[in-house]
Amino acid sequence: MQNEGIGLLNTATGGGKTVAALIAAESRPDLQLLVITVPTTNLVRQREEELQSVLEDAGVPDRVMLIVDEVHNAGAPTYRRILGSFYSLRLSLSATPERRYDEEGSAAIMDFFEEEVYHYFVEETLSDEQLSPYT
Repeated sequence: MQNEGIGLLNTATGGGKTVAALIAAESRPDLQLLVITVPTTNLVRQREEELQSVLEDAGVPDRVMLIVDEVHNAGAPTYRRILGSFYSLRLSLSATPERRYDEEGSAAIMDFFEEEVYHYFVEETLSDEQLSPYT
């Protein structure tokens, strides 16, 4: 994972953000705890199914990774409280990482995740026929 394990992955809905995030987490042999946030119960169920095939036993954490799905939600003042410095590895996922009409929240997201490490534009996903069906 580039940028010392910190960044924002920006792809279209259905563009494979979760799979990419899990691959990034799996590529870190020093990772001992993975934290993933999602904004809805439907996404919780979806992530549980995806994680069952990937995660193994977790030990006492020294290296903690935070993955924030739909990161635009993380700019809200109440959500920002979980964005602590104890996450040595941080990856955010969103097709729309900026918060509309909330420059402060958008800035908080970019400060915490530092920079966009990957961008897969909608036009590219359509021409590559890589979008997952959205339901």
